[in-house]
Amino acid sequence: MDIVSPIQQKPIACFLIINPIPKLSDLALLSVLRNTDVPIAIGYVNESDLPNLANDSRVLRVKLNHKHDQLSTSGISKGIYQDFSQENFYQLVQLKWTLFAELLSMGYTTVFYSDVDVVWLQDPIGDILNAFAQMPDVHWFIQSFTSSVNEPKLCMGFVTGK
Repeated sequence: MDIVSPIQQKPIACFLIINPIPKLSDLALLSVLRNTDVPIAIGYVNESDLPNLANDSRVLRVKLNHKHDQLSTSGISKGIYQDFSQENFYQLVQLKWTLFAELLSMGYTTVFYSDVDVVWLQDPIGDILNAFAQMPDVHWFIQSFTSSVNEPKLCMGFVTGK
């Protein structure tokens, strides 16, 4: 029988905080701290981008730039907010998948990703874990604005994977 450590039995909420809008990161992080009891990971490139609440005992910092050296020449590492219409924004989205992979490789069973412009008014974790249990072949839930199956419009603002 395999022994599973407590960390492996627990989901984790996470954020990617790069070139943040002031105060928004703290507000989003505070909403998760207040409404859940799960650990929280913050993926980041520059330590100066970390919110004040990054020092909370439930927060794990995950430095990502050592995995993406090409970021040093892009606007992502220059402290400039990247709008979704800019090409550098898509490099940022790719870092979300790096963060997911890192956390899953650490043994967390389920990763709940949230953008910093999403505030948690209540704990969604139990409901989403139940949805995974009811649909065992599903491994990812991704926020969507799709109104037609012919034109998918996925949004990476809230993503859960296992």
